Amino acid sequence: MNCGLIFVHEYQEKAVPLKAVSVEASVQGFVASVRATLSYLNAEAFPVEASFLFPLDDDSAVHAFSASLNGRHIDAVIKEKEKAKEEYDDAMSSGHTAFLLSEDRGDVFQCMLGNLGAGEGAELRVEFVSELAVEPDGAVRFCLPTVLNPRYTPPGSSSADSALPFVPFVSCSQPLPYSMAFHLRAEAPGGIADVTSACNLGPVSFSGPGNSVAQVSLGEGFKMDRDVELFVHPIQKHRPFALLEAGDTAKASLMSDTVAMLNFFPDAGETKSTKGAEALTQKGEFIFVVDCSGSMECPMVNDGSGGRETRIHSAKETLMLLLKSLPLGCFFNVYAFGSSYNSFFPETREYSQASMDEALKLVKGMSANLGGTEILEPLVAIYRSACRPEHPRQLMVLTDGEVSNTRDVISLVKKNASKHRCFSFGIGDGASTELIKGIAASGGGTAEFITGKERLQGKVLKALKCALQPTLTSVSLSWSLPPGLSAIVVPEVPRSIFLGQRTILYAQLAGTAPAAPWQGEAVLKYCLHGESVENRVPVTSQTANPGEPRATLHWLAAKAMIRHLVSGPNAPDSTPAPGDAEQQKKEEAEAKSRRERVVALSVESGVVSPYTAFVGVDTDSRQPLGAAMQERPTPRHHFFGGSGFGVVCDSSSYSMDVVDAAPNRGAMQSMGVLASPMMSAPVATPNLGAMRHKRISASPMMSAPVANVPLEESTFQKHKDGRA
Repeated sequence: MNCGLIFVHEYQEKAVPLKAVSVEASVQGFVASVRATLSYLNAEAFPVEASFLFPLDDDSAVHAFSASLNGRHIDAVIKEKEKAKEEYDDAMSSGHTAFLLSEDRGDVFQCMLGNLGAGEGAELRVEFVSELAVEPDGAVRFCLPTVLNPRYTPPGSSSADSALPFVPFVSCSQPLPYSMAFHLRAEAPGGIADVTSACNLGPVSFSGPGNSVAQVSLGEGFKMDRDVELFVHPIQKHRPFALLEAGDTAKASLMSDTVAMLNFFPDAGETKSTKGAEALTQKGEFIFVVDCSGSMECPMVNDGSGGRETRIHSAKETLMLLLKSLPLGCFFNVYAFGSSYNSFFPETREYSQASMDEALKLVKGMSANLGGTEILEPLVAIYRSACRPEHPRQLMVLTDGEVSNTRDVISLVKKNASKHRCFSFGIGDGASTELIKGIAASGGGTAEFITGKERLQGKVLKALKCALQPTLTSVSLSWSLPPGLSAIVVPEVPRSIFLGQRTILYAQLAGTAPAAPWQGEAVLKYCLHGESVENRVPVTSQTANPGEPRATLHWLAAKAMIRHLVSGPNAPDSTPAPGDAEQQKKEEAEAKSRRERVVALSVESGVVSPYTAFVGVDTDSRQPLGAAMQERPTPRHHFFGGSGFGVVCDSSSYSMDVVDAAPNRGAMQSMGVLASPMMSAPVATPNLGAMRHKRISASPMMSAPVANVPLEESTFQKHKDGRA
């Protein structure tokens, strides 16, 4: 297996069949429904095969793929992946036009259009639904990823994840050979105050009672050089609620039954445990794991303007804000990782004025000079180190997520989740949602995405507020339903929830519901510092999904189950743990069973998975069998930085000054975070002379990671060969 940079190849001046991408998005509450239309025209004198690699959020459930070819509409069918590929290849061998959509990994998809005849046009439509995150200020975040970063494969990786397919690139200063249009329609019963974005938007139009509907489009000239991130600001504060969606009785299992979507906002209320819980949060052990690989030198905003803000700069600002906000009485340490890793201290150190000052100086000296993104070794070392019994351990990972062994990392985090909660921060546009969300979900933490400064403080304090909370134990869900109905949680009740943070649960309501209107209830129960707490949500036959008659909730529930089955121990692509032959046989059998369940559920629900693909064939079309078909991969922008080479700028040409932004005490207290007396302490500027960046030249033929540029011996505790 080749290691190092997952290569992208320079785009040569060839005709690109993809001419335009048009996206229509509809937001209702915490759910988005999206339709993307890809318009193709083959201007060449021979048939072509066009490929397009694109990112999607890991939560997205792709449920439809269709084509319009010469006035004919063709719906693709979902099949086991190898069978779908065989059908696609057979169709092309027979001269038919065919199209294929597959999931290369949890957040990267590939669309293929083969045998598009000379002078012919085509439209491909991809439809998906996704859950939406809630920001600290109550805004609902919609993100359409458009930036696709390379993924680094560590040497000796046993992961089943493969390198990203061939992707040609054009300079970020040059326009792409295809355009993009985007339109959003958002609806909130209580009204919408505004829709905002760092992207250039056209005017927002409001309609409906109390401005319950807002519509907006991207401004002209969008270059697809950043993710399309919008924030819908509802007028009313979010409250717990339930949605029900009727099933299709012509189908089986999950798709035939009613599906419930429960939205909880756990609240401790006036429990006696609150004061005791606050005392417990003072004693945590916080370990920050910071990506210092070469890709972190990439700019935060990939607009080709030469802006100075890099991912490592943003990671350092985030880390400094976290360090200044820690409570007295805790312990902490910082690990910097790349091809090797270093730690600030030999072991976690008690938080004090002196230790914070020392750590902040070291943060200012951090650089993106540690080569490839090899996150497994530092995590293994941390998990092997002894925990402090009186100080619950909290890991906080800051990375751009440019790794290909994502499932190995998620599996490791899940295996150690009983003693280590794991929180994550995705840094920059294009951060892997599969990795960032996956390690947070598996580690019982939360995930935040840092794409700019305007929301940095709120996101940092939101994550820290969760990390300071004690673990809510004995989480369960009970139901009060009419006779004849029973509820099955899909996929399972979460092990970790957080006070004040939205929790989404799906359930399959099996049985026969009464013909008359009925009322029921779902109760989320958990223990907070030894005291039982209950949060209730009414569930009635009247709380039907107000959208058009679609299977939105069913698709989301199916996606949640698929994601559960393909991650963690005994996942279909996992390597059996060393042990006796009988145990390995059991694990292999479990992995095979999970894969079969994923394929069956994917085909049944129409939601694509890692082991299935959509395939469609236009049997009416036929290209001359003697015509030589040419491949035409669709180019994307590629940005400075690299992944795995450790290529960085010389310190004389790159300014790395970090804004010493102490958090606002009032803002912290309003969020329930106890402000640290250290957070406004002045920080002396360290001597960076011994930590100057060096330029590492890299040949485009390199297939192995280069040696990292070590930091000064006296500055960090060095670790070699993965040993702590």
